[in-house]
Amino acid sequence: MANYSSIISMPETYLFFGNSALRPIVIKNCNGRTSVPFGKAWIDRTRPSNNVPVTGIPFAFIFKEATDSFLDMILGLEKGGGDEQRPDASILDDNKKGALASIKKYLTEDYDKHEKCILKLSEMDNEVEVKAILAVHLFAPLIPDLPDTDQYGIDNEHFPKDEQQRKCPSCGQKLRFTDTSFGNIEVWHGNADMILNKCTVTVNKEYDEARRSTRHQAEHYDSDSDASVSSSSSFSFVEVKCHEKAGDKQLCRQEEAEAQAIAQTITNAFCEESDRDELIPSFLATHEKVKIYMYCCSKDVLLESNYIPICPNGSLSIKTLVLVWLALNFDFYQVSDVFGEKFRDRLEYELPLSNFHKIVGEDALKLYQHEASRHLIKKQGDQMEEVEIPFHPSFYKLSIIDKDMFDIIQLMDKISLIGKK
Repeated sequence: MANYSSIISMPETYLFFGNSALRPIVIKNCNGRTSVPFGKAWIDRTRPSNNVPVTGIPFAFIFKEATDSFLDMILGLEKGGGDEQRPDASILDDNKKGALASIKKYLTEDYDKHEKCILKLSEMDNEVEVKAILAVHLFAPLIPDLPDTDQYGIDNEHFPKDEQQRKCPSCGQKLRFTDTSFGNIEVWHGNADMILNKCTVTVNKEYDEARRSTRHQAEHYDSDSDASVSSSSSFSFVEVKCHEKAGDKQLCRQEEAEAQAIAQTITNAFCEESDRDELIPSFLATHEKVKIYMYCCSKDVLLESNYIPICPNGSLSIKTLVLVWLALNFDFYQVSDVFGEKFRDRLEYELPLSNFHKIVGEDALKLYQHEASRHLIKKQGDQMEEVEIPFHPSFYKLSIIDKDMFDIIQLMDKISLIGKK
């Protein structure tokens, strides 16, 4: 069972989440106006720095209703009774009850089981194993088991078909697979590594390779040597490479993964809700961290979190679990209206546009708004259909004239009749 005493000790919701926030992304340029698979998405964007920080919106503000319900549940567990209800709390509908039940079950019944497998992520040698553990032990358990909710599905097209690999490498739990393709073939399109309810997940494969490379080097050099590899996380390794390649056109591994995740976040939002003022989340995940993106199609606003550690101190982080749960269940709880006049007037804060609409142009934007879909609809000619080859009529005449051929046909007919008796 998870130790949630640290949550109880925090009287204010914002303190529990600390500095967890979502900041806006402004895109300078991208290749989302042409036919490009997600894996080759390219995005030039503004990036925050210590000199020019970008302020953001606290998670607890955006997901206030869900956060309040979660804390009510924790207070109820601490008192040894049922879920607490604030005086002004509305009666939870079935969807909200299901969402709350998922995080409650995770923390009170399944935490140890999931943590045991998640802690083995650092031992995994390939993205297939990382993807499997993240799917069945981090993401899927936080999605409610409701009649109209697809819990999760891993990309079936690009996953190994070996049955031994189609299960959790730690506990053996079988994986679920589905068609994860989405988008429009004329713009950004392709497959997500996972589909979680209405969200997508990109697993940073190149990042994982960098981690293995770092570990491989560490095994071949003495730790006291000047040439030894730092024992810090592979983010240090990737960031160094990024800086070394700063003058190159080729994007570094981390930037490529982030560009792919942003492209999937934007495209997925259009597939889900293109005309509502609603932020729709997606995820970028590695063996040790998660980043949350959110995009609103109608307002053209794109947000991102910092990288959130999964096991920061050698144990599964409850804070990370709750942040992922909030994003996964965005559709069941009311999300704060960050686009309304009341929000702007009270806080004097207005979210900047991502510029995606402007950059891709009117024609491409219409494809995203009206023709992006799950599952991906391929253009005619992308996949050749097998067509039966008919005989030329002359050969039928030849078979009648040629006695041997005629006898063979009669014999085949007799064999066919015998087989039916």
